[in-house]
Amino acid sequence: CWVGILGAEPLIVKQTLGTTEFISLRQPTNAPDYNLHQAMRQYFQLDHNLNDLYEEWGQGCERMKVVTQCLKGARVVRQDPWECLISFICSSNNNIPRIIQMLEKLRKRYGRY
Repeated sequence: CWVGILGAEPLIVKQTLGTTEFISLRQPTNAPDYNLHQAMRQYFQLDHNLNDLYEEWGQGCERMKVVTQCLKGARVVRQDPWECLISFICSSNNNIPRIIQMLEKLRKRYGRY
């Protein structure tokens, strides 16, 4: 299960056998050009074949071959650049529980939800 923000959309995402389920935690938007399914496909890069990516990542790097075997289903997300930068800065020289705590405080202080 993954809980996070995609753009301005708070989501819960769960992978099951054969499919991925997701639910928005707010009222649906009436914006005619917004397609949550398409946004999900782009964010998780679902149009890219994982096996092809694993093979490419493992070429010339034995360690990466081992890692991809241990992390089946892991994807590189297409994260908003600003969100990625802030997460990276917070992660510098910190442990995971502290990073999560810092990002949660930033979301509460500056987020919309």
